[in-house]
Amino acid sequence: MKEEFLYYLWKSGRLFQNNLRTTKGQKITVIKPGYRNLSGGPDFLDAKLKIGEITWHGQIEFHLKSSDWNAHKHHQDSNYNSVILHVVMRDDKPIFTKKGSPLPTLELECYADENLLKKYSELQKRKGWVACDALSKNKDLSFCWPVFLSSLGIERLEQKSEKILFLLHRQKGDWDAVVAVLMARYLLGKANGETAVELLTTLPFKLIHRYAANLTKLESLLFGQAGFLQKEIDDPYYKTLQSHYNHLKKLHHLHCINPGQWKFMTVRPPAFPTIRLSQWCGLFSQFPRPLSLFLNQNSADELRSKLRVKASPYWNTHYTFGKKGAKKRKGALGKSTLDNLILNVASPVLFAYSIHQGKDELREKALEWIESIEPEKNSIISKWKKREVPAYNALDSQALIQLKREYCDKSRCLDCAFGSHLLGSEKRVNELETSSL
Repeated sequence: MKEEFLYYLWKSGRLFQNNLRTTKGQKITVIKPGYRNLSGGPDFLDAKLKIGEITWHGQIEFHLKSSDWNAHKHHQDSNYNSVILHVVMRDDKPIFTKKGSPLPTLELECYADENLLKKYSELQKRKGWVACDALSKNKDLSFCWPVFLSSLGIERLEQKSEKILFLLHRQKGDWDAVVAVLMARYLLGKANGETAVELLTTLPFKLIHRYAANLTKLESLLFGQAGFLQKEIDDPYYKTLQSHYNHLKKLHHLHCINPGQWKFMTVRPPAFPTIRLSQWCGLFSQFPRPLSLFLNQNSADELRSKLRVKASPYWNTHYTFGKKGAKKRKGALGKSTLDNLILNVASPVLFAYSIHQGKDELREKALEWIESIEPEKNSIISKWKKREVPAYNALDSQALIQLKREYCDKSRCLDCAFGSHLLGSEKRVNELETSSL
């Protein structure tokens, strides 16, 4: 059993219908149960309880055993002096705050529903792609599933926003620099995204902005810092870039990254890092203030049309420097790549900006943009589809990714609408006992 089950019992209100008493026999009346604390300190904050004849306002701490209080060093931590109730499954030892005050204790062994305990135990034991795999075909969640799915999509955006705001702090409040980094990461994909981010750490964004109006110099800067201009290649375009970079390198005291970090073998030629870097330069040459670009577009279609830039003409016939390809290509960003940038860069940046600036209308715009994109195609979404859990747009697919990674993979069944429904449904216990994965 995990402490999360105790949180679930408390949050669900299942316990409050009982005649709750402390281990010393004092009656407990829950006036306000408090709310879950997701950072350091006691588990539930801002609770209001009547214990005996006294009304208390403070925090609640949960443990499987009373002795865990000392094991976790709470008796030495003044942050736990405000705890008004210790909720445990089994009371095996008297405990005290740092002040030396004894804590009222609620022991749940005699109050928890044995049938519920059994169902929870069975659910936690199950090993499969998701714990409730065998029961997924029997789900009936029409009453809450759309709301839960929507909340998961927003939760995923909130998590991305936290990372963006942290990046904003590292970029000293420069939103355009944040967009530059995110565009590089998602334009160059899983194989080369992190190397692209490393590349940008070697260049102050003010330098990128300084040369944005001159595409040749901007490409020289990026390709040179990427380590692609160190060889001697008999190619006019290459030599022009190399000449510019050698000058910029001396002028700004630059040092390139190791070119061996770039991956070509596992990447389709149209997505080679050489072509993607040229496209990235095209974006920032046209839109040196990309945050304004996001703010000024009313729809995902409008933004998509603006972002549909091309690599330099050289890359219509080349995939790497000095080597011509068999076919001529246009070098423009395709729809799937554009959707990826809107989903993973533009919308999360707008959402984070709305939090930072307190502008709710931008939050709504970010959600609308994601909902207008087709659902993603990946192994997680495919497996949900096989389990008759469809995604109708990209917000749905983001929600299902969040469900799998943050709930199913972490055994957070109690925080899931489906898991909570299974535990609350009496007819499910036999299914949990007899079904196999």
